Amino acid sequence: MKCILKILLLFAFCFLLVDKTRSQITIVAANASTFPDSITDKMFVAGNFNNWNPGNADYRLKWKENKLTVTIPIDANTSSVEFKFTCGTWEKEEVNADGSKKENRTYFYKPGMVLNETVAGFAHVIPPKIIPPNKTVIKFNVYSPELKRDKQIRILLPCDYDNTNNSYPVLYMLDGQNLFDASESNNGEWGVDETMDSLCNLGLKNAIIVGIDNAGDLRLEEYSPFPIKDYINNGKGDDFAAFVVNTLKPEIDKKYRTLPGREFTGIAGSSMGSVEGLYMILKYDSVFSMAGLFSPAFWTNKENYLYAEKSVVDYPIKLYFLAGAMEGGDFGMVTDVQKMMQLLLNQKNPNIKMRSTIQSNGTHSESFWRNEFFDMFNWLYLEE
Repeated sequence: MKCILKILLLFAFCFLLVDKTRSQITIVAANASTFPDSITDKMFVAGNFNNWNPGNADYRLKWKENKLTVTIPIDANTSSVEFKFTCGTWEKEEVNADGSKKENRTYFYKPGMVLNETVAGFAHVIPPKIIPPNKTVIKFNVYSPELKRDKQIRILLPCDYDNTNNSYPVLYMLDGQNLFDASESNNGEWGVDETMDSLCNLGLKNAIIVGIDNAGDLRLEEYSPFPIKDYINNGKGDDFAAFVVNTLKPEIDKKYRTLPGREFTGIAGSSMGSVEGLYMILKYDSVFSMAGLFSPAFWTNKENYLYAEKSVVDYPIKLYFLAGAMEGGDFGMVTDVQKMMQLLLNQKNPNIKMRSTIQSNGTHSESFWRNEFFDMFNWLYLEE
C-alpha cells in the first residue's frame, strides 16, 4: 500500500512539474550580441504577466547557453501575452530603429512557447524621432461649466470646406490628442486626418471631425459615468456628456457649416472613450444617431451593462463595436462586447442597429483602431 502511495505521489509531482513547465514562456533577445554589456546586463521584459513593471528583477534576461533569455511563468488560462523590452525603466524602453515608439509585442499564448525577438534599440540610446506637428488641425479651448475647466478642442475640416458652401455631418471623437498628431500622442495616432483627406479627395461623403482632448490624470473620471473600484470614487461621465451636448455642440454648430440634426451627428472613442460614447448615445439619442465603439472597457463597472439594459432608445441609432481577440485575458474584450450586444438585442428595439467587427490579431492600441477607423466611418456615415 505504501509503495502504491509513493508511486501516486511521484506521479502527481511529475504531473505538476510538467504542468508548470507548460505554463510558461521563454523570451530570447536574438540579437543581444550586437549590444554592449551596459545594455545586456540590464535588459528586462515588462508585460501583462507582471503588471508592466519595467525593472522587476525576476524578469531580467540572463545569459544561458550563449543566449540572453528569460523564462517566466504564465497563468494557464491566459489567451495572449503582451510585452516590451526595457533597460529597467520606461524612460529606457525599446524603440524602433528610427527612434519612434515601439508597439507592444503581442502573441496568442501557447504553453511552453519560445519567442526569439530582435530588438532595434532603446530610448536612451537612439535619438527620438522628430515628428512635425500637424498644421491642418484647428485647435482652441472651450470652457465647460459642467466640468468647471477648459477643454482643448481639435477641428479637422473637409479638404473642400473652404472651396464650397456645403454643410457637413459631424463626428465627435474622444481622446483628441491621439487622433491626428503623433507628435502629441504618447501611444501613436489614429491617422484620422489621412483617412478623411483620402475620402475627400475621392469625392466621397465627408464630415467635420471634432476631437475632444482627454483630461490627462482626470481622463478616467471624465470618461466614466460610474465609479471604478480602486481608481475613482465618482465618475463624471454624465457631466462630460452634458458638456458635449449643451456647450460644445452649440458652439461647433455656430462656428462651422454643420448639418446639426441628430441623423448627421455621431460620437466615437476607444477603451474608456467608448464606454462614455455608448452612455452618451443611449442617454442623448435625440442628439446622436451613430457611435463608433472601439475596444470598450465595460469591465470597469457592471453598471455599464445595467444602464444599457434599462435604457430606452426612442430614435434610430447605429452602433459599431470593435474588439480584438488579443485584448485582455481569455478573450475578455470579445466576450464583453458580445455581452453588451446581447443585452441590447434582448430589448428587441427596432431603433437599435448594430454591427460588430472582431479581429483575431487586434490589440488594445492606437494602431489597431487606426486600421479599423475607415470601416467604422464607412458603415456609420456612407452606407445607407
